[in-house]
Amino acid sequence: LAMSADGIYRYYTYNNGVVRSDDSGATWNNISLNVDALGVTMSVDGRHITVGVRNDLMKVSNDFGLTFVSKGPSAGNRVVSMSADGSMQMSVGFLPGGSSGTIYTSQDYWTTWTQHVTSIDSWRTGTVSLDGNVLIAAGFGTPVYMSIDRGVTWQVNTQFAVNEIVNDFALSQDGSVILALRS
Repeated sequence: LAMSADGIYRYYTYNNGVVRSDDSGATWNNISLNVDALGVTMSVDGRHITVGVRNDLMKVSNDFGLTFVSKGPSAGNRVVSMSADGSMQMSVGFLPGGSSGTIYTSQDYWTTWTQHVTSIDSWRTGTVSLDGNVLIAAGFGTPVYMSIDRGVTWQVNTQFAVNEIVNDFALSQDGSVILALRS
């Protein structure tokens, strides 16, 4: 699920599809992206949208969802998240063929991507603070990794047990408060 701060733009993914509303939910339309969509995120104004895709590149839009193009570093982007303005993006997921998954970040609206932490086979969840400075991610029963410098460096967050299963995260605007949904 994703929604702009004013509630006008709304997206969700289901059964390999992407559905969009640009009128505060009064009407909904399927978007023909022809991909196996796994998740969606957007900037607070609704201008920048990223759709995570299984076995393909992400689909991204910088025009409120009017058009989408393929972007990203690799296939298998399980979770996508972005800062309030959309400039800082994070993708966590897995690589096709059973090889280790990875975290990718972009600080320039999808133009360039940097690869981080590849020792986790399959990432479960991750999120970016609204200001884009703090990023957090976890795999299936793996350590929780966190960056407080826009993804430049990553460390294990010791607030969580090494093999704890975290299903989802939320961060305060500056990332100083972490809310975790644990199994």
